[in-house]
Amino acid sequence: MLTVENYNCQYLKLDSPTIQKLKENLLLETSEFTKVELEYNINCGETPIKKELQYTHFDYWSIDLSQNIAKNDILDEIIFKHIITGQEFSIDNLNIDMATATVGDYLTAITDLLIDNGLSTVGLSVVLVGNELRITGLPTGIVPISFNMSTTVEIFLFNFNSQGNWFYGLDYLYLRPASFNLVNFIDGVYKIKLIYTLLDGSTIEETQCFFADCTIKCKIASLLEDALEDDTLNKNMYLYYLALTTSGNCGGCNCAEMCELYERIVAYLNNPIIIDKLNSKSCCSGCN
Repeated sequence: MLTVENYNCQYLKLDSPTIQKLKENLLLETSEFTKVELEYNINCGETPIKKELQYTHFDYWSIDLSQNIAKNDILDEIIFKHIITGQEFSIDNLNIDMATATVGDYLTAITDLLIDNGLSTVGLSVVLVGNELRITGLPTGIVPISFNMSTTVEIFLFNFNSQGNWFYGLDYLYLRPASFNLVNFIDGVYKIKLIYTLLDGSTIEETQCFFADCTIKCKIASLLEDALEDDTLNKNMYLYYLALTTSGNCGGCNCAEMCELYERIVAYLNNPIIIDKLNSKSCCSGCN
């Protein structure tokens, strides 16, 4: 069954047996899959939007270094993973200044990482295309996971084939807001369907619904004190919220009910009286 996890409204992590098989096929000369499509709607919109995830045979891994260069980040650690054994390995204490680093610095670090772990570097290629670092020729089953910065304590994940709206990492398929024509994920009930086309023309479909909670929880939390003291506040909203947050990843059979719960919560929070209460809460300055 397809499962969806929301990572701070920045990424959606998708997993299923088919996704695992899809990733394994990236390493094959001829993949069983010819196409992967994403179909979705938000808050039970009438017309689903469909787009192709541009699935191709394994080509290259990339990471955009633009913001790291602009911020003079210091690259401290590079993490790779063997997707068959699940083993992660890294090289740290690199102290590479991103503002002045050359492709040779990255090549040396990655080469050392592979050699230190008994892996071959034959065929390894590391190039810079603008500020995008691209890696090809890694040993079978080895994928780059992230660059970790010591200056900002941030982790930057590699993309697959320069796709800006999705990538593989840590054995899962990650979708970014761009997959849904969004700059940032928004509150709402998302219905997601993945459609996989195989070599023989047959298809596999996986569907799931989940609730992306980006600002709602802060608003609900800030009203708890008022709800305990004021009987005029609709306490059913807290039951609705609990039901909504625990109803996702149930196979997509309850999307309509989740949407109705969400609409009731939004209507409640948009009541002028409730808006005034939220605005009076200093702890809710980031709720909107």
